[in-house]
Amino acid sequence: MKPDVASLMVFALLAGCSSGSTAPTSTVTVQAVSGDGQTVSVTEAAAAPLVVKVLENGAPLSDMAVGFSTRLTVSFSTVANTDGSGLTQTTVTAGTVAGIDTITAFTSDATELATFILTIRPSAPDTLRKLAGDGQIAAPGTVLSYPLVIDVKDKYLNNVGGASVVWTTSGGSLSATTTTTEPDGITRVTLTLPDGPGITRVTARVAGADSVTFTAEGR
Repeated sequence: MKPDVASLMVFALLAGCSSGSTAPTSTVTVQAVSGDGQTVSVTEAAAAPLVVKVLENGAPLSDMAVGFSTRLTVSFSTVANTDGSGLTQTTVTAGTVAGIDTITAFTSDATELATFILTIRPSAPDTLRKLAGDGQIAAPGTVLSYPLVIDVKDKYLNNVGGASVVWTTSGGSLSATTTTTEPDGITRVTLTLPDGPGITRVTARVAGADSVTFTAEGR
């Protein structure tokens, strides 16, 4: 017995509906609204909160849990679920590590995350260290073979760039009496020994920090 035309049309219609039906795709994204690009010192809180907006298929998504992750030792205030506009925020406080931090805001199923850049500066200079050049011996009246090198760190042992270092010597002459540390906290001078034999002492000082003394001998 052959099926009638009407039965074939109904079967084809049902088959087409079954094979073509798919669940709607949901896309969740997290967007940075404000708070990016701030600069703080170690252990300080940022002046402005980090504000994000969560969207689902372009529309604000409410009551969504948002997390924040960090590369450095940064802490965050409690983060509430998103409000009716899809917004939430957190206050960030720097830890004791200086550097440029990337902070990421995320949800459990977001396909696009928000990122913030936070620059964390070191605190005031606290410690000077001799790195190289101490204890050299050279002929009187000559320039030492190696520079006198120091670095400057804060109390958390972060490198302090831009620190002004004052150099003094008990004899001879220095290539500079004031230098500024590089971003890695390092600076240096060269010493020309006095014309007579003996010990020359060179001291490096930074305001608010300790000092270090190098010795060199002319003979």
